[in-house]
Amino acid sequence: MDSTEKKLKVIIPQDVQQKIDNDEYILRGSQVRDNLGKIVCNLETLDVEGDDYFSPSLFLIQNNHTFISQSVISKKLISDLESTKSKFAAIENKLDEVIEFQTNSLMSKVLIFNELFATFQEKSSLSDQRSVFSSGVNAASEIAANLELYLKRYLDGTTVFHQNSHYNSQLYSDYKKIDGYKPSIKRTKFSKFSDSKAFYFTYAFMNIINNLNVLSLCVDKKVHPRYQDNLLEVRTKLVSLIEILINGLCNENDIYQMCYSTNYSNSYYPLEKLMEIVEFDSKRSINDLILAHYPTEVSVSYDESRVDSLNTCISLVKEIDNLLSRSNQLSDLKLEEIPEITELVWLALNDE
Repeated sequence: MDSTEKKLKVIIPQDVQQKIDNDEYILRGSQVRDNLGKIVCNLETLDVEGDDYFSPSLFLIQNNHTFISQSVISKKLISDLESTKSKFAAIENKLDEVIEFQTNSLMSKVLIFNELFATFQEKSSLSDQRSVFSSGVNAASEIAANLELYLKRYLDGTTVFHQNSHYNSQLYSDYKKIDGYKPSIKRTKFSKFSDSKAFYFTYAFMNIINNLNVLSLCVDKKVHPRYQDNLLEVRTKLVSLIEILINGLCNENDIYQMCYSTNYSNSYYPLEKLMEIVEFDSKRSINDLILAHYPTEVSVSYDESRVDSLNTCISLVKEIDNLLSRSNQLSDLKLEEIPEITELVWLALNDE
């Protein structure tokens, strides 16, 4: 079997780095040795999925040395938010004037906070911690107040197909407005959640809350008082959306029926994250799925965007859980007494 290469990145404490610079220590692979060849410590990396923006821990302690997660401040997320924003600008003319103004205003607040935080990291006199904190609180609170609307608009953009062929397909928002008799829904077609404004603002909110908490840890030496509450509120909204994606919007097939009902070629669509999906399903357990019987030799209408959106929302919840894990680890510590906070200040508030 051919050998493979894996790149590892660790943040090395200053005292260890100084000895490496002075040739007292040698960094060899993931080992640190002194100049006599004796192993001083082994550097262990935190196993984080490649697509994650946040790690579940701020600190990793090994052999009396503390290493800081490289994703304390997620600069990749800020970069990705910037690239996503440009896509929305091209379709703003499809929104009504109020929503357009609101969206642009929210995006502006996100960009202002990111710029202020970056300037503060650079230790520029143009930005101080009070203005950064105020900007972040303002942006986060406005996103939180409107996130429910963007989640609703995402669902309203779902296309519904009627059971009766005499009726055309229509958006779910229009279907809800029908007075009197409503035609039965045969199936639905979701749009990709990752293409929605709800997705953008959810990640923007997480980024702001994380950076505000890092600022609180560095300046006040404590976890931000409303850090967990804010994250849990967004988590609850996402879990509700996950349940809709699992069970359907209009009593159509649930995600398991859609994927595991075999067609005339005896093929089906396996769910890669089945066990994770079941964790969020309040109606079924894995045993229920094992005992279930799905139709065979039927015309299966498979909605790839629905599965993609389900996986995206589950990944978002995992990111929130990673951020919550950080506060749980630090909640019982007297942060002002641990030296790792000094290292955190050096890493988080230096734009390197």
